[in-house]
Order: sequence, then structure tokens, then C-alpha cells
Amino acid sequence: MKQANLSSLKNRIRLIIFIGLILRVVMALRFNSLNKSYFGYDESVYYSLAQNMARTSPLTYTLADAPLVLQSYKMWYLSEPLFHHPPLFTWLLYIWQQLFGPKVLVSRIPNILIGLAIIYLTYLIGRRLSEQTGLIAALFVSISALNIQQSGLILTDNLLAMLTAAFILLTIQLSEEKKRSALILCGLLLGLAVWTKYFAILTFVFLLSYTFFKKISVPQTLAVLAIAAVTSVPWFLWNLRVYGMPIPIETWNALAPWYNVDVPFSAYLLFLPLIAPFTLLSFMGIGRLRKDPLKTGLALVFITYLVFFSIPRGKEMRFILPVLSPAAILAADYIGSIQGQLKKHILIIYAVVTLFVSLVFIKGSYFYYLPLWYFHKVYPIFAP
Repeated sequence: MKQANLSSLKNRIRLIIFIGLILRVVMALRFNSLNKSYFGYDESVYYSLAQNMARTSPLTYTLADAPLVLQSYKMWYLSEPLFHHPPLFTWLLYIWQQLFGPKVLVSRIPNILIGLAIIYLTYLIGRRLSEQTGLIAALFVSISALNIQQSGLILTDNLLAMLTAAFILLTIQLSEEKKRSALILCGLLLGLAVWTKYFAILTFVFLLSYTFFKKISVPQTLAVLAIAAVTSVPWFLWNLRVYGMPIPIETWNALAPWYNVDVPFSAYLLFLPLIAPFTLLSFMGIGRLRKDPLKTGLALVFITYLVFFSIPRGKEMRFILPVLSPAAILAADYIGSIQGQLKKHILIIYAVVTLFVSLVFIKGSYFYYLPLWYFHKVYPIFAP
């Protein structure tokens, strides 16, 4: 009987991942069919960087004197001796292109696979609360417009979301097993996430939750942070050698005026339920945390990212992609607390609405690539 239940659970998560695969492949094909001679600005940057590495050396992390690929207008980064974002995603893209070829559609495949990994990691984290919570959370991520969209693009944010989800899972394992291997992996994952984007460090608040509830000791927390810092040091030293400072502030200052659409501080808060309807339940779940380090940690990641990225005037939905898994788990946990047939009805309603939104985004393709910039024309509340 127990074996049959286990087999049934495996089939369910496989089905959820398969649904996710279909939606992400369709998204990638949609982008590819509509943009044969043009694709997104940042996509072109990463693609051109990987191609420049292939032309010169894997350590040539610059667009200076590099040919621009599939882009008809000049990039800001042409005069920079080093691209300002950390290079992990571009290195992975370079390796992938060396193995399977440089075609744009082929270059979209890594993020499809990463998107599927995020679904499974969400399940593994959520099942720590209950098997039902893990499956529902994985379903929400599988059919979520934001994850589907980013899985079809050549951008770094999906890799960041996967590494931060893996860091959360390893933090839980560290609290359960107290093994040195889990501690080292936890620090390495946080460090690799920083090698993807600087602001991955925000996910560290999840570890603080387990420290506060004394599930992880203070020395262990400091050790994780130390390993992450040591892992990140080579990139900062590289920047230091090129710019004379760990982070090229001059580059950021030059790019700061670029954003030409100001959206209000509350934009993420207001728009998130539109692009990920189940997050309405996530907010309800935050209201019933109690003394649970896992739920508290997920809520801290969710709130920290929302608040931090709400402060700058330039906003893109992909900046908060790492909150999707925590939000889905909190929403699934809230659904699990509902009694009777109402639970099933709420799950069906939110699953259907979430899937509908995703289909709209697949159909809309690039028009919805930067929704916070376009929707100010539709919804006056987002107007500058």
C-alpha cells in the first residue's frame, strides 16, 4: 500500500513537471518564431558575450571590440572593459553553445531545463510542510506566467531563482542533519548565486530565520556566510583589478537615467497578483506563520525581495523571480489549511486563473516582457 502511494506521488510530480516542460517549450518557440532577427536587449547582451567568449577566450567577459549579435542598435556596454553583472550564467551559456551550437533556439534550452529544476526544488521544499503542499506549490510554479516566460528567454534570472531555491533547500537539510557537507554546500550555493547576481545575498534572510529559531547555530550561520564570501571573492577581485572598486559604480550611475518609465513604490505589490494570482493566497499565508522557521524564512525572502526592489524607480517583474517558489509554497500551505470541499474549489479556481494568465503571456510574447513598463498605459495606477 505504501509503495503504491509512493508511486502515485511520483507520477503526480512527473505530470506537473511534464506540464511545465510543454508550457516552457511553447514559450521558447513563441519567442523564436516572432523574433527571428531581433530579440530582447539584455538577451542580446548575454548572447553576444557568450559569442565573444567563443571568438576569443572564456575569460573575455566584455563587449568591447566585440561583434553585436542580432541587435540593430548600439549597446551601452561597448565601452566597458568588463560587463558589470557576475559571469556565471554567461559561462554556462558559453559551455552550452560549445556543446550544442550557437543557434538562438538552442541557447534558450538551458533556461527551460533550469525552469523545470525550479519546479522540482519547489516541490522538495514544500513537502517539508506536507506532501500536498509540495505538489500544489510545484503546480503553481509549473503554470506560472513569470517562470514560464523567463524559461523561454536567454536571461540570468532563472538561474538565480534555481540557485536561491537550492540554497533554501540546503539550509533546511543543514538544520535537519547538521552535517558539514550540507554546511559547505549551503555556503557554495549562496556564493554561486552571488556569482549570478549580486542581490542573491538577500536570500540569506532565510538562514537568519533558522538561526533565530535555533535550528541552526550562530557558528554554522557564520560559516555558511564565510564560505559564500570566499566563493564570491574572485569575482570582486576581478572587478577591483578592472575598475579599482568591487562594484563598478560609474557604470551604474551611467545607466541609472536610462529608465524612462517611473512606476510607484507599490507597483510590485499591486501587479504581482495579476501575473501570479496565487500570491493573493501567499499574503494570507504570511498572516498565519506562527513559530515555524520554514514558513517564516519563506515569508522573509518574499517580503525582503518585494521591499528591496520596490525602492528603485526602474522595475521589471523578472527582478523578483526568486520569490516565486516561496510564494507558491506559502499559498499551497494556506490552501492546505482550508477544510472540506472549499479547499478543492479554491485550488481549481487559482490553478485555472494562473494558467489562463500564462497563456495570455505566451500569446503576448514580448509585449509582456516588461509588464510594469507597458501596463501603465492600460492601468492609470501605474502611470508616472
